[in-house]
Amino acid sequence: MRSRLILLALLLAAPLMLAVTGLFIWSYQRERAAAEEQLRTTARAVALVVDGRLAQAESLVKALATSTNLTSNDLGAFDLQARDAARHVDGWIVLTAQSGQQLINTRLPPGATLPSSPGVKENWRELEAGRSIVTNLIARADDGERIFGVNVPVVRDGRTVFALAVGTRPSTLGRLLDEQALPDGWIGAILDRSWVIVARTPSPERYMGQPATASLRALLESGPSGTGLSTTYGGEEVATAWSRSPAYGWTFAIGVPSDQLAAVARRSAIITALLGLCALVAGAGLAARVARGITRPVEALATGAQALGRGLPVPDASTGLDAADDVVHAMQAAAVALREREARLRDSEELFRTMLETLPHIAIMLDPDGTAHYHNRRFIEYIGAATTSFESRISTIHPDDRARHLEARQRGRMTGTEYAFEARLKRHDGVYRWHTFQMRPLCRNGEIVSWLGTAVDIDDMRRLNETLEMRVEQRTRELETAYESLRQAQKLEAIGQLTGGVAHDFNNLLTAVIGNLELLRRRVAEPPARRLIDNAHRAAERGARLTESLLAFARRQSLRPEIANANRLIKEFAVLLRRAAGDSVEVQFVFSPVLDPCRFDSAQFQSAILNLVVNARDAMPPSGGRITIETANVEFAAHELASEPDTNPGSFVSIVVSDTGAGMPPEILARAFEPFFTTKEVGKGSGLGLSQVYGFAKQSGGFARIESEVGVGTKVQIYIPRSQDAAVGDPRKPASRGSRAGTGRGETILVVEDDPDVRNTAAEALRALGYEVRVAVNGTDALAQLHSDQTIDLLFSDLSMPSGLNGDELAHRAIALRPGLKVLLTSGYAAAAAGLSPADAFALLPKPYSHETLAHAIRAKLDGVADGTITDATR
Repeated sequence: MRSRLILLALLLAAPLMLAVTGLFIWSYQRERAAAEEQLRTTARAVALVVDGRLAQAESLVKALATSTNLTSNDLGAFDLQARDAARHVDGWIVLTAQSGQQLINTRLPPGATLPSSPGVKENWRELEAGRSIVTNLIARADDGERIFGVNVPVVRDGRTVFALAVGTRPSTLGRLLDEQALPDGWIGAILDRSWVIVARTPSPERYMGQPATASLRALLESGPSGTGLSTTYGGEEVATAWSRSPAYGWTFAIGVPSDQLAAVARRSAIITALLGLCALVAGAGLAARVARGITRPVEALATGAQALGRGLPVPDASTGLDAADDVVHAMQAAAVALREREARLRDSEELFRTMLETLPHIAIMLDPDGTAHYHNRRFIEYIGAATTSFESRISTIHPDDRARHLEARQRGRMTGTEYAFEARLKRHDGVYRWHTFQMRPLCRNGEIVSWLGTAVDIDDMRRLNETLEMRVEQRTRELETAYESLRQAQKLEAIGQLTGGVAHDFNNLLTAVIGNLELLRRRVAEPPARRLIDNAHRAAERGARLTESLLAFARRQSLRPEIANANRLIKEFAVLLRRAAGDSVEVQFVFSPVLDPCRFDSAQFQSAILNLVVNARDAMPPSGGRITIETANVEFAAHELASEPDTNPGSFVSIVVSDTGAGMPPEILARAFEPFFTTKEVGKGSGLGLSQVYGFAKQSGGFARIESEVGVGTKVQIYIPRSQDAAVGDPRKPASRGSRAGTGRGETILVVEDDPDVRNTAAEALRALGYEVRVAVNGTDALAQLHSDQTIDLLFSDLSMPSGLNGDELAHRAIALRPGLKVLLTSGYAAAAAGLSPADAFALLPKPYSHETLAHAIRAKLDGVADGTITDATR
């Protein structure tokens, strides 16, 4: 029996040896295939990481391409926005025109000379088609440094107007390769669409910019991914796996020396063979034992069954009994199947672990009780160490976010479902950054066996969102400020219309008062009575100046506009300004070297500046202060004049008067331009100084603005449109006033005036001057007299009459009836003169007027030397 059993053992050993040999070959091939599959998996994973990095850069520039600063062509504001965004990426941002000229480059300091980007012009057709472009590795134009970029089009109204790019150095991708921690001897390379090496490990500086070897190029041309053999620059044969990005066309290739890959497979096969030999020896031992006694088979089968139950290898226990041998073989087959399943499980776990290790995000795996049994590489790099217990992990969450984390965790654990939350996670250097956490349960047979957690850094995205929200709030505040400015301008316009109407009626009253006082003065010889008349006359003149200020605010005063230079006018009465400011106040002048000419009334301009200096002086403390008068040329775009609806954009001359006085609170500043509004003591201010400045600026086609801060001072800004005429007149040269002989020579004057007091006063004054006078109460009455045969040498008519013909219509019809008739119009409402044509052959005398001015105007018109608006010589 023993010999038969030994023979049986020998017969069984022969196929077992063949099986061991076959197992060696199979194991070698399997391990090599597994290694190649690991290469392919790693290549695909790293290619996805490269894809994600390029997509991140593309998303950034696409977001910037929609900036409102680009839409409004505000490149200065966009430069600041781009520099702020560039701080969150490993690169720089470039804005380029279609010509290739760079407009913004955050790599260079503001104001630096920017180079051209010829590649933009070459790729413009693709940008116009709305496609993003990831460039190949290129040499920078200014210093030759090798870079690559992600370009996106900037579209406005359906047309590509700029190219916006983020430029990156290859070292960025080099660090990405280093993060993969490839085993020693492995070679990793990232290649662009031309299969030029962008980044490589090891020796990145040596091989960057080199094309792929011929053997590697042949593999890359065969398809988007795969494995094969290629040769390195050093002539070494490597097993190569590659994967190409479907989105950007870049390729990641990984190479392992062939002998290193074969050694790994051989080691595994040798181990498998040794295990087989061990099994053979064990089988021989079992045969020997069976030979010692036939009663042992059942015990051997029991031992094998126990080993199988514990997952251990089943020994070869040939008993010589067919039934026993069948059971042994079945157990051995089950053991082999079990080992294969365990091997597949190990492979799957290794693949899963490789994917987690190559993720750019934090990953962790927890037991059901919360104990961590795995942390990926990114977790260790960010936190600085593994955190096994829940208590150590919760300490890395910001204290303000822990309650939210615990609530989400408790809810997920109770329901056994996936849960998510956002919290700030502490980095190894103590810095907290926002992350979004996702926890997923992993189940087996309906029970949770583990939790997989990931954390994605969203700190930069949150900061960008906060920045956008702040800019929206800022824009809203700007719109509210513009609306308030427009409301204030409309308010001042309404007040101006009211004051203009009041001043018109007041001028009629003053004309009668002044005229009658002058007539009375000629007839009274007693000095006491003449003094009383003179006092009344001076009071009436002050009233006339008051109406001038009201009309200035209402923009209805009579102006004599001429081309003038503000610098020269200010310099001419600088001494007067310093005297008006007082000894304790320093007056500084800051003149623009080349100031554009303007068209305005020089006298009114100087009066406005003097008013501002006096107001500034009154705001100073007893110890004194400083007043600064500055001039400059400025430009205003349409959006900057939203609060000045009646002002056109363009070139302006600015005259700014600032002081270091007490300043004004907001409630007073809002009413500063209103007429009669003053904070001075009774009798020390009329409240018309700033309103005259406001009216002068508006009537000159410009506008005025005021800024003030309590305890700092006040700044008043006057803006007058630049004149297109180059010739600057001399404001000191008086207009020709014609003959000063004011007496009549028997001529007949037709006075047309609807106000009886003014009509009677004017008629009496003209008769006293030696003229024949006829009167008419309105235009219809005047036409009737003009139709008669009466002699009429000059028509003197009010311009604004409440009913029937106004003065302008009457003048035209009178000239049509009597060609050559002289016409002189008068009005207390200077805006009424706006309808007069420059070709009309009659002048305008503003109300109120003195007898001397009336005499001069009548005489000058009869002598043919009066034209335009006649000013009062007495004021």
